[in-house]
Amino acid sequence: EIIYSYLTLDSSPEVYILVPPPLFEVRGKVMWQLRKDVLVDEICPAVKSIADKMGVHCIDMYSVFENRKELFSDGVHPNAKGSKVFAQKVYEAINKE
Repeated sequence: EIIYSYLTLDSSPEVYILVPPPLFEVRGKVMWQLRKDVLVDEICPAVKSIADKMGVHCIDMYSVFENRKELFSDGVHPNAKGSKVFAQKVYEAINKE
C-alpha cells in the first residue's frame, strides 16, 4: 500500500525500493535472530518482484554489499564507511535516470 500511495500522488514521483543488504555473522551468529536463508530465499526475491510488478526502481543493496563484511559494525548495520557506500549507490541510482 505504501508504494501505491506514492505512485498515485499528483506529483508523479519516481519511486525507489531497496533490496536489503546481506547479514553477516559476528562472533559466530547473526544479530537479533535474523535469518540469512529467509533474507536470501524470500525477502530479496520478494522485493525484486514487487518492484517489477509495480514498475518502480529497485536498488539491490544485497549485491552491493555481498562479501563486504568490513562495511558493517554489527553484521546488520553499515558502519561509517558502509553508510558512505550505501549513500553513493542510492545517489548513483537516482541520477542514472
